[in-house]
Amino acid sequence: MCRTTLISTKPQLALAMIERAIKAEVPFAWVAADSIYGVGEIELALRRADTGYVLGVTGRHRFWSWDQNLDVAGTAEEIAKDLSKTDWIRLSAGSGTKGPRLFVVAHPPSISRRRNSTQAATWLSFTKPPFQPRGLSRQLMSPLS
Repeated sequence: MCRTTLISTKPQLALAMIERAIKAEVPFAWVAADSIYGVGEIELALRRADTGYVLGVTGRHRFWSWDQNLDVAGTAEEIAKDLSKTDWIRLSAGSGTKGPRLFVVAHPPSISRRRNSTQAATWLSFTKPPFQPRGLSRQLMSPLS
């Protein structure tokens, strides 16, 4: 490999694409990204642009609430373990080629984060296939602008 060749990570490439789209005023309402892209810088760029998002997060991603009335803090994995069986609801994603596509979903209390001088609600959502103890996915969501 040539010494002058620059290599970028997937999170760096994703952030550059988002920043270029914002600068070029390309119309888009929201962004989705898997946990491989990371959350920090991408979430900040989207929040600054007042753009909605759904970002996958790892179990080690830390959350907290700015709302003093909510006692939500810890890693995504810790928050998921604190959910009771009644916090989970079963939803259908429609019929698939192998039958119904069912998932169980939980939404702990919203995690409010400050954005400039305003409050913006952000939700941590957990999704998993029913009857499977493993396979938990975690998403960080902010409403569409």
